[in-house]
Amino acid sequence: MKENSEIDKPKDLSQKALLEQFNAEHKNCMRCGLGKERTQIVLGSGSAFAKVLFIGEGPGREEDAKGLPFVGDAGQILERMLKRMGFIRKEVYITNVVKCRPPGNRNPNDDEIAACAPLLQKQIQIIQPRYLFCLGKVAANALLRSDETIKALRSKVHSYHGAKTFVTYHPAALLRDQNLFWEVYEDMKLFRQVYDAEIGDKPPMVEMNRKN
Repeated sequence: MKENSEIDKPKDLSQKALLEQFNAEHKNCMRCGLGKERTQIVLGSGSAFAKVLFIGEGPGREEDAKGLPFVGDAGQILERMLKRMGFIRKEVYITNVVKCRPPGNRNPNDDEIAACAPLLQKQIQIIQPRYLFCLGKVAANALLRSDETIKALRSKVHSYHGAKTFVTYHPAALLRDQNLFWEVYEDMKLFRQVYDAEIGDKPPMVEMNRKN
């Protein structure tokens, strides 16, 4: 994804108004072929003032039907992740690399990711989160412009436009392999260590071990 160092937004509009304007402007987006197949576009949901922005890969069947990100089984896992980190859904912002469902829930291809990249970049520019959390390889590779594996990218603090950026497995991966929970937990702990050192407005994260 191409980075743009300039954040160009009107000074007379609040972040909330800018996000509402963004949603209105792009609700009928047809930037790529995915728009022809969708039921609803899924631009994102949450707080326009979020400190943390979570990025998945693309909407699934339930998200396509409801027009909201992460409302299926993977969404339930994400909400449990948020709770464990001390957040609730309405105080963060959640979106995807692509805003329309790829047929058959396949991964979005490079052309589709490139077509949607300006939308994701604009969302980040409007919300100006301090932290970004990439959920899965597709999101991490797109945002960080990397072709490394998820194992190589996680357990580190990256940067995007000055926002500290974290990488972990997509919640759907935990539906297939529950053993990944412990790696996701370590990524959540890393995020909280950084967040607590810089902001520190959350209760301590409950420590877990494999006996819990």
